[in-house]
Amino acid sequence: MTTSVPCLPVDYIQLSVFETITGYSADAVQKKIHRGEWREGLVWRRAPDGRILVSLRAYHRWVENQVQGA
Repeated sequence: MTTSVPCLPVDYIQLSVFETITGYSADAVQKKIHRGEWREGLVWRRAPDGRILVSLRAYHRWVENQVQGA
């Protein structure tokens, strides 16, 4: 099954979309948050409805090791 993801100029995305794009499961992301590897406001934020949104820009910096403590 192929999943189509629209290419939009957005930064913060929901965990389900993040999982599709990166392969990191929602559980893996939540573990990074719980362990303090990804800090709120740097790599992720809570939407007004309480959902976790991940910043694609911050994720790319994390992958490239440019964010200290992210």
